[in-house]
Amino acid sequence: MNIQSINAGVNVYSSKEKTELNKRYQEENEKSNVAKNKSDSFTISPEAQKLIPIMSNIKNGVYNSTEVMKKVAEKLNSELPKI
Repeated sequence: MNIQSINAGVNVYSSKEKTELNKRYQEENEKSNVAKNKSDSFTISPEAQKLIPIMSNIKNGVYNSTEVMKKVAEKLNSELPKI
């Protein structure tokens, strides 16, 4: 007579083992939930925040005029040390 098991590979645990497995499962699940709730963030320094309007003006083409370029060149010429 040949008897074949329907539940081959199924583990039968005692009640104590079941509670330990449930506790471990819950702890792992809580750890994964904590990891999911964390998010990366960054802050911009005050010096960089001062540059934000300048960057937006560059993107908008405010500094593309010849008058602005002349003023910038004059300011650089006066402020940079002469060689």
